Amino acid sequence: MNTSRSAGTSLRPTHLFRPALERDRMQALLSEGDLIVSDAEESEGGVAANLIRDESGLRLAFLTSEAELHVQELSEAVRFLPKVTWRLPHTDMLLTGFRSGRWHGLGLYASEGKQLVSYLDYSVKLEGQEIEIGFCMTHPEWRSRGLVKRLLASLLLLYFDHTFRISTHESNLAMSRALEHFGFTVNARLPRDRINGETTLYLIRKAASPFTLAEPN
Repeated sequence: MNTSRSAGTSLRPTHLFRPALERDRMQALLSEGDLIVSDAEESEGGVAANLIRDESGLRLAFLTSEAELHVQELSEAVRFLPKVTWRLPHTDMLLTGFRSGRWHGLGLYASEGKQLVSYLDYSVKLEGQEIEIGFCMTHPEWRSRGLVKRLLASLLLLYFDHTFRISTHESNLAMSRALEHFGFTVNARLPRDRINGETTLYLIRKAASPFTLAEPN
């Protein structure tokens, strides 16, 4: 993985990244380097990604089992619109997946690592080179700051060579806009799938699709 800094005082390094060979190194860089993924596109058999220095004081973390209490505290602070098929509260479902090791947590910490303020989990489907994103959440006091978008950008870069899929419900407009921004498209709808009668939207994203964190002008 090659890194070059632009001229002058810019803290905007450009990284040439080969996902299949350097995924672990990129994961370590993102979690240890106080960096935000600004944009990425396919280049020279890999990915050209711009990473910018994080000035917010938030810390990105790929979560281990030691973070379970933090995940639980955040999950209990948010509300979800359940599917009619759910038989357990969302926190119980989330923690069951997290403990199993099949679902991996990615989060943002504030307050010097004491509070998990935004979270998503994902499952790697090796046989199809696909990532399924599950729960996504931000603490109510930390919303409207683009935190889920920052998590998504990190995950999309890390697995740039994978397809992605995710679901949300039709009234979750903020999530739908964030997914559309990153190139997700609706490929299926399931009417009356939520306890209030709402439709669930199923979205996919093609592998190697370019993206940018910033909103267009």
